[in-house]
Formats: sequence, C-alpha cells, structure tokens
Amino acid sequence: MAELGTFSHRRAAKLVRLVMCGVLGVLTPPEVSPASAASAGSEAIPAGPGAGGAGQEELSLAAALAEARQQGPAFAALRRDEEMAALAERRQAAAGLPRVTFSASAGLGSLATAMPSMPSTSLSLTAPDFEPHLAAGLRLDWTLPGDWQLQASAGVESSGPRSSGALSVGIGRQWPSPAKEVEGGETEAARRERRNQAVLEVVEAWYAARSTEAEWAVRRELLAVAEWEYQAAWKRRDDGGGSLRELLAAEDALRQAQESERSAFARHLAAWQRLETLLGRPPGRLRPARWLDDLDWPAVEAAVRAELGVNAFPGEVVATASLLPGDLAERLLARSSSGLQVMEALEEAERGVAAARAARGWRVGASASYGLDLQEGRVPVATWQTGITLAHPIHDPALALDEEAARLRLEEARRAVAGKREELVQQVVDSWQRVQNAFRAIEDARLAVERSTTTRDVALARYEAGLVAWNDRRRAEIALIQAVNRRQAAEGEYRLALLRLADALGLDVGTVVGWEPGRELGQGSGWEPGRESGSE
Repeated sequence: MAELGTFSHRRAAKLVRLVMCGVLGVLTPPEVSPASAASAGSEAIPAGPGAGGAGQEELSLAAALAEARQQGPAFAALRRDEEMAALAERRQAAAGLPRVTFSASAGLGSLATAMPSMPSTSLSLTAPDFEPHLAAGLRLDWTLPGDWQLQASAGVESSGPRSSGALSVGIGRQWPSPAKEVEGGETEAARRERRNQAVLEVVEAWYAARSTEAEWAVRRELLAVAEWEYQAAWKRRDDGGGSLRELLAAEDALRQAQESERSAFARHLAAWQRLETLLGRPPGRLRPARWLDDLDWPAVEAAVRAELGVNAFPGEVVATASLLPGDLAERLLARSSSGLQVMEALEEAERGVAAARAARGWRVGASASYGLDLQEGRVPVATWQTGITLAHPIHDPALALDEEAARLRLEEARRAVAGKREELVQQVVDSWQRVQNAFRAIEDARLAVERSTTTRDVALARYEAGLVAWNDRRRAEIALIQAVNRRQAAEGEYRLALLRLADALGLDVGTVVGWEPGRELGQGSGWEPGRESGSE
C-alpha cells in the first residue's frame, strides 16, 4: 500500500485520535519509552490458579463436595427422598403385622307400642319404655407366611336385661396364590444414581470454575500486552517511524483482546455462580480462589480397574465389549434402576403366564373356623367347620386368549431385558473410550507444555540479547501459561471421565472417592493419571 500524502496522513491521524478518545474513552496517546517497557517486562510470570495469594479463598474439591453434601439443594432433596423411602419401607413392613380393630356403639331403643283397641268410646295409649343398647367388638386380620389368612373376632352385645357374646376364629388359603402387587425394587438403585449425578455436577462445576478462572487470568495478561503494543504503535506513529496501517492493526488487536477478556470474565462469572448454587451458598461477590484437587484418585482408578477386570488402565487397546468380564452385564442389570425395572417387568410377565395357565386348571381352597356363642341364661354353644373347595372351568374361550397374550408379553419382556443388557454394556464401553481419549489428551498437553517451555526459553534468551521486544517475550510466557492451563484442564477432564465411568459401572461414586461417615473426604495424594496405586 502506497504511503499516504502528508495532508491525508495528518487528517487520518487526527481521525484516529478522535475515535480513540470518543470510543475507548480511557486511551490517550501514552508516553512509552523502551526503558519503561523493558522494566515492565522484567516482572515474573503471574501466578496461575492454585498459587494462592492475599484475598484468595482456598477451595479444595473435597471441601466443595463436603459443603454441597451438607447444604447443597440436590443433596437436601436426596435426604428428603431417603426419609420418605424409609417411611415407605416401615409402612411396607407394618403391612405384614396383625391388624386389630375395635368398634363400639351405644343407643336407646323403644319397646312399647299402642295397646289394642277396646270397646270404648276413647283410645287408651301407654307411655313407651326405653332401654339402652350397647355393643362392642374386636377384629383381628393377619396375613401369615405362605399366604395364609387368619381372621378372628370377639364381641359382646347388651340390650336391656339381655346380653350375649360371640367369638370366632378362621384360617384359610387358596392355591394357586392370588396375584399380588409387587413393590418396585429399583428404589435404592435410583437413589444411588441421583447421588452420583449430584456428585458429578459438583465436580464438573468445580473444574469449570477453575478452568474459566485460569482462562480469564490469561486473557487479562493478553489484554495488557495488547495495550502495550497499541501504545507502542501510537508512540512510533508520533515519532514518524510507524504507519497508519500498523496503528489501526494494533487498535483492532486491542479491541479483540478487550472483547476476549470480557467474554472470559462472563464465562468465569457464570461458572462461579453455578458452583455457588450447587454448594448451597448465597449469591456473593466473585473472588479469586486457590484450587486444590485433593480427592483420592488412586482409589477411584483402582476401583474402576477392579470392576473392569483389567491390569493396565486405561489401556492401549481401544475399549470394546469383548474386553469386559462375562458377568458384568448381569451386575449392571442388578445395579441400574432401569435394569431393575425391566427385570421386574420380566418377573411380572412370568407371573402373568403362570396365572393365566392356573386360571385354566384346578383351583383349591382350604379353610377352618371355630365359633363360640354366649347368651345369658343359656349354655354356651361352640361350632367348628373345616372344608376344601375345588373349582375347574369347563368352557371359557377367553382363558386361552389370556394365556396367549401373557406369553407374548413374556417374550417382549425378555427382548427388553436383552436390549437393556446391551445398552448398559455399551454405556460402559463408551465411557471407557472417553477415559482413554482424555488420557491421550493429557499426553498431548504435556508435550505442548514441553514445546512451549522451549519456545519461552528461546524468546527469553533473544530478549536478553536485544533481538526481540518485550511483547514477544511476554507472549511466549503467556503461551506457556496457556499450555499449562490446558494440561490442567485435560487432567480434570480425565478425572471427570473416570467418575462417569464409575457411575456407568453402577458404583457409588461418593463411596469410591472416600465418602464415608466419619471419614475426611480427600487424601491429598500426588496422583497422576495412569500411575498405578498401591503396591502394583
């Protein structure tokens, strides 16, 4: 591009100054010297997240989980659900206990009526007589083991001068047993899955807040470099050694750096607010934190490795279903709420087939009873009775259709179980592959840190030799910080994927990370992904 003429050049420079003062407001042509720039560039690299400092809050991952468990909304809802489940279990247990009912009644009755008419010119009536009527009784209903039904009742009745009483006891059973409503067995599995989800949300939010704070710190450093470059370009322009194109390019770079810093701040603010919500904290001001990842990751990795039945984890070979233990699918069905639901549907379908077949066969009933009738002025009368009943349908075309429909429902339930088994196994395989991908991302991030370290050392040497300016050295230093942050984020993604794999395996994530009553959460070990724990 040809150099502008003197007149147009001065007009353009004036226009740039007006734009800077009117739009940016705070930017004016600074007085920057190479000496001050060199002194500004001699600062140490700013401490990244986790380095601590004045006004910082120490927020470890174990402490965040403990705080969320104590006052977080998700865990509060879980506690309420567990209390309701405990009450339901007590209610179900009480249903098998004897049920005793007491009833009583009292009243008055009239026994007198009008006297018969006599040959007289007037009608003679007698005043009615009233007498009390009292009744009371007890009734016992009890479902005994083996579907035996026990019923007993005792009662007394008094009406005027007469009184009577009765006592009866009966027991009976019917074969085949009548169909009963079966309680779902997936309650505990569903509660465990909700606990796992609550733990994973807190861990994910903790890592997100840490990563966004690190990114915001980098963007602030890049903004400082862009401001220095813009001021330097303006200074060179005033000294007559720079072009308008260079100044406008520095201005565009400064605007982009400002927008990037604002966006990074907004992301970090949203991540911090989400973390505060999950921890049950009231909304507060944003403040820097000293992050400490202190969960017992070796225990998590060991538990997952033992469940998968592998020695090398995450392994070099791509995870497939053929690498999993043969009995893992059945264990997954037993641990998953959805797996327990399809298993319960299968059992219900099997009971439906058995009931449909039994409806076309003989039905047998047995019963026995004893009674005692007590009346005033009479000898007590005892009665007893035993009996067996037999029944068999002779002609009912609908019964055959019911059996065929029950058989079709059984086949559908078996297909649902097989499909759920494959689905749960595939979820484990997918989670395992994500762990492997995250592990490889850590290796790539470590290699990037090594390369950025070399680049930073070269830039520092060139700067000390006077071959490059401060901003070139500073950008190399910031690139190294970014590489370290990406490695830290990759390690967080690996650990989060590890917890998701434990969840897919049906493990209790809180227990796996050391979440036990009376035990401090987190061990503060210096674990690294892929490093074997224990004596292995």
